[in-house]
Amino acid sequence: MIRLLSNFFPIQFKRDAFSLRQFPYSEEALRDLRGKHNATHSFFRAGDFIYAIWAEGKDLATGEEVVVRRDESLDMVSGVVRHLLFRTFIRKLPGLKPLDFYPLRFLSRKEAHDAVRTYLPADLHGVVSYSRLNELQVRMLRSGAAPQHGIVINITRRWNVTKTLQDLRDEKFDIVGRPIVRLVPLPGLENILAPSETAIGRVVSINGTNAVIDTNEGEQTIPLRELHLRRSTAETKSYLAFKLGEHVAEKIFDEIFHTNALAADASSYFKEIRDIAEYLSQWDFRALTGCQFSVERDPRVADVSFHLQPTTFRFDINPGAAGTRPFSGVAKFGPYDSKRFSPKKPRILVICRPETRAGYSGAMAALENGIPESRYFKKGLRDFYHLSAIDWHIVEADTTDADKLSRAVEEAIGRSSGSDYSLALVEGDERFSGDRIATNPYYRAKALLMGAGIPVQALQAHRTRLKGEPLANILGNLALQVYAKLGGTPWTVQASADVDREIVVGVGHYLERTSEFVGGATRRVVGLTTFFSSDGTFLMSQTCRAVSYEQYFDELLGSLHLRLIDLANEYGWRPGDTVRLVFHIFKPIKNTEVDVVAELIKRFSDYDIKFAFVTVALNQPFILFDNDPQQQRGRGYYVPTRMTNFVLDDLSCLIQLRGRDEIKNARHGFGRPILMRIHPESSFRDLHYLAQQVADFSYLSWRSFFPSYLPVTIFYSNLIAEMLDKLERVPNWNILSVNTTLRRRKWFL
Repeated sequence: MIRLLSNFFPIQFKRDAFSLRQFPYSEEALRDLRGKHNATHSFFRAGDFIYAIWAEGKDLATGEEVVVRRDESLDMVSGVVRHLLFRTFIRKLPGLKPLDFYPLRFLSRKEAHDAVRTYLPADLHGVVSYSRLNELQVRMLRSGAAPQHGIVINITRRWNVTKTLQDLRDEKFDIVGRPIVRLVPLPGLENILAPSETAIGRVVSINGTNAVIDTNEGEQTIPLRELHLRRSTAETKSYLAFKLGEHVAEKIFDEIFHTNALAADASSYFKEIRDIAEYLSQWDFRALTGCQFSVERDPRVADVSFHLQPTTFRFDINPGAAGTRPFSGVAKFGPYDSKRFSPKKPRILVICRPETRAGYSGAMAALENGIPESRYFKKGLRDFYHLSAIDWHIVEADTTDADKLSRAVEEAIGRSSGSDYSLALVEGDERFSGDRIATNPYYRAKALLMGAGIPVQALQAHRTRLKGEPLANILGNLALQVYAKLGGTPWTVQASADVDREIVVGVGHYLERTSEFVGGATRRVVGLTTFFSSDGTFLMSQTCRAVSYEQYFDELLGSLHLRLIDLANEYGWRPGDTVRLVFHIFKPIKNTEVDVVAELIKRFSDYDIKFAFVTVALNQPFILFDNDPQQQRGRGYYVPTRMTNFVLDDLSCLIQLRGRDEIKNARHGFGRPILMRIHPESSFRDLHYLAQQVADFSYLSWRSFFPSYLPVTIFYSNLIAEMLDKLERVPNWNILSVNTTLRRRKWFL
């Protein structure tokens, strides 16, 4: 029998009611109570009151005693459980300082839980570690017969180099330019919580025993002994390379990321969290005023769900051109817009070095015509996507020199007035980060080409030298991306038959990188929006100008207003029409976007507008496991299939977008579900419909023929934010150039 399990371990309460002491809230009162009585009581705020939990010692003689009923004061109960979990933890495990109060996070003290220890020489044991980081989070589920509290258990790993920057400098390790953190003990909690860790910037220079740090508030001078390397893979790898050599460090990391059960094996992960729950189930959590509970050793069965249909794809507007696999559908019917697509004979600019021309010339021929002996790329870009021909224009230039490459781009654009080119393919690498982008030849060229309205595709030279199936694997996805960047729609999803008009909008943002602060408090915000029809057809994107946080509301509102006017005119909306606007967002800025939508609706009073504001979270604490005894061990073992879901309450659910069949190698790890939540102020709140839409839209990335880990609405916004964040570092880049001819092109793929 198939059983879908979660990492939510229910709590069993011994009583249905208990008492707390209540005080009027003020910051000063809360601070004073904690300062005087923290040893015996825990205090938390709820609404206009402070509540005290009597944990040990003598009770307080002040405040009003109130009775809390478990089924009537759910949020209050959550607060009590969080505090009792923390107090019981520090009492049961003295000396183990948690990193945070909530979620309760702590590092394992077992040497066996340090994944890198066995690969290091003895003198680095305890100096460099990749330890297990456990996380306990109190959550409440409202699915099922009654609301249920529980502990969500998660495990990650964290890199750590224990030496201070002073120690590293004494070893002659180069710390200039490296990102660092500062550890600061929390006043009054020095013996309870680990020091607070804050990433503050990069080392600019060394001045004696101090480091000059480039921070958001300008340069600061801080003692080296107070600073540590940022706890990241890159910084740890650099230090190990310094101590052991590049080759040894590379080998260690390769071993770890091939064998790390927490990343690659869902069944091992489940066993680890089950062991933690077993340990917690032996504890007695209690307050002296009647609240007492225990944690179950078995997880909650994910027993509330709805049936999501497998995604059906459309490859033509005519009936019958549908299927359940994108690749076979395009191969059989051609791309969705093949009858309307233009240009049928695209002119593509290729820029490469003279010494790599043969590789690019051969690769472009294979890209156009296909590789006959290949399993999946026999036809090539031209025939597979129903083009009549491709006009290649190869320009030789030194792609390693930013100035020379820029001149070659300017000459090519000048000769053709730019508009003749449908796309440019440039020798280069998009995988650059940090300050190197400002002087990177590829990004300089990309900024120039995009300024002329030409989308750009990178291709590394060594990939053009591949042969047979390895080359076909690269060219298959490249052809898909090229067709999409040319303006094509390879496939859409089956839209529901609906009399309502519907537009799906992805809303995103990023913070502009600048040393200048608006009001001395925040960076400038760049708003991002993408627009889709109900069948997933990409309509357009819009990038707002960079503004202060205070101006972001008006800027985003104005942008959405103008684009919806465009769509209303384009699709012939008539007064009185019911229009459904579905907004997908990854992370609200203090609910600003919700307020924008409410104001936007007021501006379209001619239509009956229904709207859904849907947040989609990838970084969320819940995990789903499939312990079907009939499933085969190996890659994807214990991972649910795609479309598996678990309803958490009337407005939220978990959806597995990448299931066991989508795991292609161990490095992918096992996929977590996304958490989809409908904002309670939404006027359209059909959870089942919106969940199906989110799942279907995850299959429209057009970066590959496989589903993404997010719906394309948010995935595209993330890609746009990532690319604009890089292009922003290029001198003379104009961010608003993407709102011209590129607005309806998928330039960001």
